[in-house]
Amino acid sequence: MYKVRSIKVIAKKEFTETLRNSWTPVITCVFAAISVGISYFGLVTRGETGLQSFETTIASLMSMVIYIVPLIALLMGYSAVSGEREQGSLALLLTQPVSRGEVVLGKFLGLALALTCSTLVGFGITGVLILFRVGSQGWVNYVYFLLSSLCLGLVFLSMGLLISILARKKAEAAAGAIFLWFFFTFIFDMMLLGLLIFLAKQMKVAWLTMLLFFNPGDIFRLSNLIHLENLSSMMGLANLLPPSLMNGGLIILLFILWLTMLLTASVYAFNRQSA
Repeated sequence: MYKVRSIKVIAKKEFTETLRNSWTPVITCVFAAISVGISYFGLVTRGETGLQSFETTIASLMSMVIYIVPLIALLMGYSAVSGEREQGSLALLLTQPVSRGEVVLGKFLGLALALTCSTLVGFGITGVLILFRVGSQGWVNYVYFLLSSLCLGLVFLSMGLLISILARKKAEAAAGAIFLWFFFTFIFDMMLLGLLIFLAKQMKVAWLTMLLFFNPGDIFRLSNLIHLENLSSMMGLANLLPPSLMNGGLIILLFILWLTMLLTASVYAFNRQSA
């Protein structure tokens, strides 16, 4: 059994280091600047400026969040273990009365807390401005958008942590993190589109598009599509999914499965290593 106290101590240490290194305030400012800027200038092509409604802001923010949140989460996680391994502090940490599983969970929770604060505060500032300047219509959808953005970030954070454990050097972890970002944000959907073109006659298109569930970014898109029907024109392949699969409960379960699998793999991989 893992000791909660040990996990809390490691998590506190990890969170404190993100504050000391200015990670948390910088990311918060980035999220706030992006969301406020997109909400204010989102309709500039129509000759309109000013804060938009919640739903219009979500529609404009989605395409940006799908790139920036995974990238930041991977950058936060890729050096969590590999960086300490190079510095020699990891070996010192493992001499303490803590298990390897506690180290992994503590590091994840500390970084997750930092990412949660940045996401909720950064995007929340825009939500508060819209609420007081534009109106409350659609605020529930914005809260769901904010929480789904956080879930997306946590999945990629756990992905970055796994890469950090598997890589022997920090540079290798950085390369792996960049590759994963490119794969899930660009390559995956291109490969799926290719499969649809070549295999559409042999397999049902609906079955092929279920492969979207193997990409956390596409799960994020689907989660917001369920709540905002006017976004369906932006969803491309997702429009081909069977309606029975467009279920909020299923989307939440998929995020939980991704997190569980990645953290389990991280603990397993770290336990298998000698140092």
